[in-house]
Amino acid sequence: MLQNLFNLGARKFGIVSIPPIGCCPYARLQNTTATGGLPGCLTELNDDAQAFQLMVASLLEGLKYELNHEFKYSLGDVYTMTNIMLGNPGKFGGFKDAVMACCGKGQLNAEKPCNISENPNLCPNRSEYVFWDMFHPTEHAAGLVAETLYDGFSPIVVPMNFSQLAQI
Repeated sequence: MLQNLFNLGARKFGIVSIPPIGCCPYARLQNTTATGGLPGCLTELNDDAQAFQLMVASLLEGLKYELNHEFKYSLGDVYTMTNIMLGNPGKFGGFKDAVMACCGKGQLNAEKPCNISENPNLCPNRSEYVFWDMFHPTEHAAGLVAETLYDGFSPIVVPMNFSQLAQI
């Protein structure tokens, strides 16, 4: 796909990796190995997301050399950004909850989707939550990721951030 876009004239590519999908509220509910308390992240899904990040990084570096350095890119490591957010939610973004969805039904507000639940639970302040629903980040969480992609630094955004990519 990237090669096709390059052949059509594209020269700059902003690529975003996969977040730790095993840590979204819905995936946590599927964790049958959890013992007491809230379910933890699904390691298998997170391992797949990390493997994808490594594969994409290698692919992009290969394309850069194959296409005589005309191929310019920025790779945002959303996996690491999100893990930082989840690991210390208060410090990174002022979040109060990095496990439960703001909107939904059931355990972690992740058993029934917000948009089709009758009388869904809705948190009073969505900016205090990392997750809006069982899969998606809140506007606040997504905004922090976008800011980091735009003006962040290595190793989170490599080999340059999106702002630098736009300027070359």
